Amino acid sequence: PSIFDAGATAIGDGILISNGVSQLNELDQYINSTGKSADNEVDGEELKEFDKTTSGVAEMEQIIEEEKLHANEEIAEGVEEALVENGIGDQVDISFTAQYVQLTMNGALLFDSGSADVAEAAKTVLDKVGLILEKYGTGIIEIEGHTDNIPINSSRYNSNEELSSARALSVFYYLL
Repeated sequence: PSIFDAGATAIGDGILISNGVSQLNELDQYINSTGKSADNEVDGEELKEFDKTTSGVAEMEQIIEEEKLHANEEIAEGVEEALVENGIGDQVDISFTAQYVQLTMNGALLFDSGSADVAEAAKTVLDKVGLILEKYGTGIIEIEGHTDNIPINSSRYNSNEELSSARALSVFYYLL
């Protein structure tokens, strides 16, 4: 399951629209306040004035997206280094976009088939991942459960969706 999902800090408060992505309500205000004239300076650097046209807004959105991507790349590099230092680099995959950094662990490592109980052998890995999350998990952390490809219909879980949810909760409670 994916156990790490974080992103860069957004400018201003936004409305959560999907997967931890915020719609920036104050983007227009931010764009308009980035520089009214070439005389404006911050720390000795001139602020670039963005016009209110579609191209100006698009340019600002692209800059923000690039900054988020760069920030998440730095987080991913730090997490990857910590995974290797902890000897679990081969058990946890890492990927990132401008919206998140994601750690993915093989479900077969964490759970026996059809079970949502964290396997004893996985607890050492989760302990190390938990320490890494404490250091790098400054944003929203989402835990997603996945199932194996064997259809399930047991007295405990009616479907793979229920098993997936139970697995995510098991990892969540273990990490707490």
